[in-house]
Amino acid sequence: MDIADLIPVLLGAAVALAGVAISEFGQSRRAARAEKIVEKNREEFRRAELWQISIPPASRIRDSFAKVARVATPEDPWVPEEEPWDDDGFESWWYREEQQVSRDIALIPSAELRADLTIVAKGVSYSWALVNKLGFRANQRTAAADIGCLGFELISTWMRDERTAQPELEEVASDLKSRLLELDSILASEVE
Repeated sequence: MDIADLIPVLLGAAVALAGVAISEFGQSRRAARAEKIVEKNREEFRRAELWQISIPPASRIRDSFAKVARVATPEDPWVPEEEPWDDDGFESWWYREEQQVSRDIALIPSAELRADLTIVAKGVSYSWALVNKLGFRANQRTAAADIGCLGFELISTWMRDERTAQPELEEVASDLKSRLLELDSILASEVE
């Protein structure tokens, strides 16, 4: 047998081998794409499942922050209040309420939102100090109402299944965080 007779056979074998290699490469790429889609769907399903599970605690958090805003805001500014605002009464009520809020915050799957809600809860707790030490608002009532509204808006964003809070809310939460850090350093220096 002559070498010239083997060239077509070798060329045919090389073409067949190249076809198999191309086919295998295509199949592996399709399999990799399918795996990515499955993984993305799995992650999305898990995110949706966690979101659904977090709705009851999120609802309780929303209700607590709504109570803070409502307690701290007079219903009708034209009618005198029957019961005047009581700083001590509010603080003892919030102390009890905050325990449940903290447990519910821990059940929110988003680390960023948990951090923001923790800041808001701490802000309500320290609304008196924010007013007295930093001049955050005119009085504790106004400070508590504003912080309660922030918490309400943040958790409402989560409950609408929005992936991120509006930039304005993030900015207000960041400002509150920086004020609380400043307050921590002031309170720490007073203890020393």
